[in-house]
Amino acid sequence: MALSLAGWINGFSITGSLIFFCIFGIYMIYISRKSGVKLLRYLGIQFVLVGLSFIGLSLDFINILVTNKNIDNSNGIVGILYWVFIIPTANIFMYYTFEIILPEKILGLEKKRFLRWFLSLFTLQSFIILAYIVIYPENSLTFMYPSPPGSDLIDINLFGFISLIILIEWTPIMLFIIFGFFYKGMHSTGVIRKKFFILSIAAALFNVSSVLDYIELPSIALLFFRISTFVSAWCWYYGLRESPAEPKKEPKTKEIQVEEGVF
Repeated sequence: MALSLAGWINGFSITGSLIFFCIFGIYMIYISRKSGVKLLRYLGIQFVLVGLSFIGLSLDFINILVTNKNIDNSNGIVGILYWVFIIPTANIFMYYTFEIILPEKILGLEKKRFLRWFLSLFTLQSFIILAYIVIYPENSLTFMYPSPPGSDLIDINLFGFISLIILIEWTPIMLFIIFGFFYKGMHSTGVIRKKFFILSIAAALFNVSSVLDYIELPSIALLFFRISTFVSAWCWYYGLRESPAEPKKEPKTKEIQVEEGVF
């Protein structure tokens, strides 16, 4: 079966997402090494992993172009290739955002100690979930197959068993990060205030668009949500990079002041 219009839009936008996030992530890692901004390195690794999470769907698109059939997903390979990259992404995302948002003391513990314990437990349960997905994909993942076959890409059902557990667990964390940046912005001034608001918008765009991407919607809506994730990537960069201030207009100096970064 030839691809439908929705299938072409889905396939090109998925493949474009893979290419964009991998290239953008590598660029962030390069900028981090050049500028010394450690947070950009975490951001770069996160985006490379996000890009790689689209490998399964991109392979399905290529398989349809070559054979007019969807990829053999009897072993759940599309879902496995998605979650094997997304789960580590979530852990990296939580680490550097919590590092920015949390105060120096949490429940009587120093921030670094609290993060070490919290993220260790979260990482452990994340890899337990990941191992379960890899070993028992037929019991943990639910897919939406196109009708007729080959007219569109295979999709991961957001309301499958494991997907729903992760969504329920991730929702309060996502809200904490979005409103955490907003709260920090409300209590900051100048360039730092602007950066926190940009990061709040970036977190909202990226997380909400990523969730809505896996709900059965018209293809034009999916395209809009995927473009929104591209926009959020640039917002993350502008929020975390070092920002030059306006040069002082003094007759005997040509120095440019550089404002401090978020972290």
